[in-house]
Amino acid sequence: MEREEPSPILAAERAQEAGGLWTTQKYGDFAQGDKRLASAFVTGRVEMRQLRGLFKLTFSDLAVVRRRTEDDGSKKPLRAGVFLTRKKTKKRMADLEETGYSVPVGGDVDEDGYVCVGERSLGAFDLTLRDAPEDPLVYRGLCIAKRAGDAPLTEEPAVYGYVRFIDDRPEMPTTEHALGLLENQDLMEKMITKQKGKTSKYKPMQSYTRTARRAWEELELVEEQQIGFEEFKRALDLLDMTLLEPRAMRLFDAASVRRPEAVEVVHGATFMKTPRGLF
Repeated sequence: MEREEPSPILAAERAQEAGGLWTTQKYGDFAQGDKRLASAFVTGRVEMRQLRGLFKLTFSDLAVVRRRTEDDGSKKPLRAGVFLTRKKTKKRMADLEETGYSVPVGGDVDEDGYVCVGERSLGAFDLTLRDAPEDPLVYRGLCIAKRAGDAPLTEEPAVYGYVRFIDDRPEMPTTEHALGLLENQDLMEKMITKQKGKTSKYKPMQSYTRTARRAWEELELVEEQQIGFEEFKRALDLLDMTLLEPRAMRLFDAASVRRPEAVEVVHGATFMKTPRGLF
């Protein structure tokens, strides 16, 4: 029997939207390039979106702003390329063509492979990243730029606009955070640091065993007998150990090994040695 392809768990309303199954991983708004190299700049926003193992760039409100309208070439299209880079993007990037990934522009956007040329390569459109040479999530930014070899010839690419991606992925908590183990670890490390070069405030285990046995004697019980939580609290009181009930309950639960509702004398000794701050 064929296995069904797993479907993402999404709100029904979102699943019905066009492109609703794609989730935004990174995004950013365009900043202007160097005005000394480029007579125009671009505005708008770009998002890096993911659907399972597929990625794409989604441009929205992409527009061209001319700096010098009196120039004869002001009405000519920019014929720009799209570059992803792992480097920190800025308004001048002389090595953009060598270090960046030139994103292919499909014929549905422009037949010659450029953006900012006509209506289809401005405003809103998508570019696929299926041929990206590495995981698209490693890229830190994006540039729309004229290649140095395209007319008019320049010594380096002319950046019309650049984006520094903002990571929009939800942070996944680690197991240690979820269980609160890191707090205990930090506490123990601090306690160890404080005790370095000093005589340890913790006594030998035999001392705690004697204290636990004394608690059983105060309750008029033999060592083989187990105690419940109410007797446990009474034992703490008889030993002049003052704890709030929630903390006493956590200690009782930690010491209840064989039966969840009872504590033996040997486990009572163990909890008495437990640092109070852990509970």
